[in-house]
Order: sequence, then structure tokens, then C-alpha cells
Amino acid sequence: MELLFFMLILGLDQFETSNHQDISKTIFDQVKNAREYPCVTITLETHRTAPDSKRDPIVLKNLLTQAEERLLAEFSKREIGDLIEKMKKLAESIDHSHNKEGLILFVNKGLALYDRMPFALNEEVIIHETFATRNLLRNIHASETYYVLAISKQKARIFEGHSDKAYEILNKQFPAENNIYTTDRLERSMGAKEDSKLREFFNRVDKGFLELYKEDPAELVLMGVEANMADYRAIADQHKLVVGAIHRNGDTVKDHEVAAAAWPIVSEALRQRRQEAIAELEQAVSEQKFTSGLPEMWRMVNQGRCDALYVEKGFFQPAIIHDHENIELTDLHSAPGICDDIVDEIIEIALQMKARVVFVDNGSLDKFQRMAMINRY
Repeated sequence: MELLFFMLILGLDQFETSNHQDISKTIFDQVKNAREYPCVTITLETHRTAPDSKRDPIVLKNLLTQAEERLLAEFSKREIGDLIEKMKKLAESIDHSHNKEGLILFVNKGLALYDRMPFALNEEVIIHETFATRNLLRNIHASETYYVLAISKQKARIFEGHSDKAYEILNKQFPAENNIYTTDRLERSMGAKEDSKLREFFNRVDKGFLELYKEDPAELVLMGVEANMADYRAIADQHKLVVGAIHRNGDTVKDHEVAAAAWPIVSEALRQRRQEAIAELEQAVSEQKFTSGLPEMWRMVNQGRCDALYVEKGFFQPAIIHDHENIELTDLHSAPGICDDIVDEIIEIALQMKARVVFVDNGSLDKFQRMAMINRY
């Protein structure tokens, strides 16, 4: 554990070969039980490429200044100086050339961690007795993540996509070359032998994909000519994961071309899934087994009565916490004694009670005031 902490406080760039959901799960396990004041969470939007990425350290520095000013408004320099210095050292350790779409930092007396998110985050400084973990949870259970497998008789490439962006995965399994494929006319005329060699190649590709899937479960889109995609489906262990197909040769396709072709397919599949989730909530409404409104939800979740929690991705709400039964919503931000985001607190308690948490698109829960739960009883 000490070695892991040492590696994390230096920065996560050493883990770039690991999948982002595993990293987020490791960090979540570190921060989820923190219960001391102050716990500082800083989030910001970042960028993968220059020139936009050159602004990222400037934005982070401004947020650090904001956090420092808020801390010094409550504590003396002697009391809080070490924590402020820890925030600055953590920020200095981040290599912004590895940025994704978002960055999140967690700092308190005992921890200094950061993680990169594959989706954009709002610029926020949250100071509370716990860390704001919803973005880690959203990343761990990222529904917008998908794979694209571009397959031909000669080659297989795999891409990881998130929303309308995709990036080729380069590891020991991919890209895969079919070294047993032959162009010899006589050998190719022996159709059964060629088919056997092709199945052997597709089986190797499928095993490589399943290794990725075990670490990061997500839907799969196939890319290639119809005959090859059909042959792959026939041997795939998890063929039901395939949500669509792109009919084009993928041997030389670019990242942005993959995303442009795959995201409409995946977004439609996600739309159908979210409709099913909302239908489940509507059924609970008809059976009078739901709760909406943050004050009542706060009371219910603390009683362990939440079975499933539905939250719009962009919903944040500050509040004053009086006790486990009562909260007071407020429009004030960044003031002593105010919980910067009561939504995150409810999510964390729901997870502790083994409830399901479902993130949905903004606007999906307007009639439920942007958040709702299905009750256990």
C-alpha cells in the first residue's frame, strides 16, 4: 500500500499502459472512506493536444489559488500550510502532455492523488469533510465507452472510444497480424484449409479483445467487410456484445474516422438503454415506490431505503447539512459550513448501501427535479 501511494503521489503517468477504469477504481478505493475536514477536490476540463493543452496548467494554477484562498479564510497559515504545499507539489507532478478531457485532484492531510477523465469536467473547487467522487464513479461505470474492432483477413486493430472520440489501442495483442494467412493461389484454392486458418486468426483476435473486455466492459462495434464480420461473430465468445457494424475496410482507418462512424451507432444503443432505465423509474412511480426532491432523498438514503438512484450527469447542488434527516438547499457556493455538492454525498451513501447508481443525460429527469430514487420499501 505504501508503494502504491508513493507512485500515485508522484503522478499517474507511470500507469499510462493501464486502463483508465482500473486507475479510477484504485483511486476510488483510496478516497471513498476519507472522513476529515478539509478534503479538497479540484476538477477541470483538459485537452489532449496543443495548443489547447498549453492552457491546462494555467487553469489548474488558478484553481489552486482559489482553493488556497478558501482554506486560508478558515485556517491559519500554520494550520493549513502543509496541505497547500501538498496541493502544489501534486499539481507540479502532472505531465499535461498526457491529458485527456478532464482532470481531477484529491488532497487532504494523508492523500494527494489525481486521475484523468475521458470526458470534460466543470472547473470546480470542492472543500468538504469527504472527497467528491462522482466523476470517478462515472468513469468506472462509463456507459459512453465502447470498442471498435476493425478486422480483415490480414489484420485486426482495436480502438477505444468515448463519445465522439476514439483512439487506437496498442498493446501485445493489437494490432494483430495474420501470419498464417497466405496469398499462395494453390493453397487458397483449398478453401477448407484457408477457412481453418482464418478461424484460428479470428479466435486469437477474440481472445485479445476479451482480455480488454474483462478489465473494461463495454459494447463492441465491428468494422470490415460483411463476410469477415460474419465469420468473426460465428466464433466470438461474447457475440451479443456487438451493437452494430461499419461496412468498410479498417486496415488503414484513422482514429477520427472510427469515432465519426461508430459514435452514432453507440449513441443509439445508449439511447435505448436509457429509455429502458427511465421506463423502470416510471414503473416505480406508478407503484408509488419512488422518491424525488433532495431533502426527502437525503432522509431516505440515510435510512438505507435507496434501491436505485438516477442522476443527471451535470446536476450539482450546494446545501447545509444539519443532520442525517435534514438538509437546507442553498445558492451559496464556497462558504464555510456548506457542502459544495449534496448530490455527490447522496451518491456515496447510496453506494455504501449497495444501491445501483445510473447516470443519465441532462434533461432526462426534469420532472423529477434532476434526480430520483427507487425505494427498497
